[in-house]
Amino acid sequence: MDHASPVEWLASTPALLAGIAAWVVGLLALELAWYRRRGRPYAFGEARTSLATFAIVSVAQVALSLALLPILFLVWPYRLWTMPMSSPWPWLLAWVITDFAYYGIHRMLHATRLGWAFHAPHHSAKQLSLLDSLRTSWGEQPVGVIAYGVPLVLLGIPPYIAGIFYLFVALYQFCVHTEMSWSLGPLRHVVYTPAAHRIHHARDRAQADMNYGGFFVLFDKLFGTWVPTSPTDRPAEYGLPDWEPRGVGEVAFGPMVRFWRGLRQVEGLGAKLRYALTR
Repeated sequence: MDHASPVEWLASTPALLAGIAAWVVGLLALELAWYRRRGRPYAFGEARTSLATFAIVSVAQVALSLALLPILFLVWPYRLWTMPMSSPWPWLLAWVITDFAYYGIHRMLHATRLGWAFHAPHHSAKQLSLLDSLRTSWGEQPVGVIAYGVPLVLLGIPPYIAGIFYLFVALYQFCVHTEMSWSLGPLRHVVYTPAAHRIHHARDRAQADMNYGGFFVLFDKLFGTWVPTSPTDRPAEYGLPDWEPRGVGEVAFGPMVRFWRGLRQVEGLGAKLRYALTR
């Protein structure tokens, strides 16, 4: 099984795929019921834009990710050891390492103009809902194949499993992109809740540049980017701080177009690099 691909591994586990589908559909139905029960309007226009953006962006993401997957199998012979995947500890270790990589990449996407050009579509929705989590970053998944996958493979996580842990984090992130309020009790000090992530989607950039983690709050607390919240906390506004894209084309391509226009106005290679890698 060590030589199986992630796609083959997923195909051999229909129960996992069925569980993921049930998870997503069930949460969407719960969210719609939540809005209806409270008499609040659901932003169907925003949801359609999110789905259309995902359809456009995911084509490039999947193509690039599949093109990079062979790197995991090339690295496998150089692993430090082979993890016994029959034990729960390698799974927990891989989850934590993936979450740390997610935190680092996410923070980099906010800290540089180039990163923000990729990531801004994800922050463009004016109302936060589960489907808005599908406004994904252009480069995060392909970069993640390397940033998430290679360290795990070198530590002895088989390649066909190493590519899956980001999926687990992404599925949890899907859960916290919502106006629904729920608390994990004492676990809120360890694991993200919707309230903690809603702050991250504030239009106020000072608030948005906090709470970067995917599942665990550990790395935000370690690196000083954690803002504690109560279950009902919400920012004053959602969306981008200096621009409101209109339509699918502007959401998917507008931030990158704006970045390239700014880059072209800067003279000299050094200045261009500073422009791209600073904010």
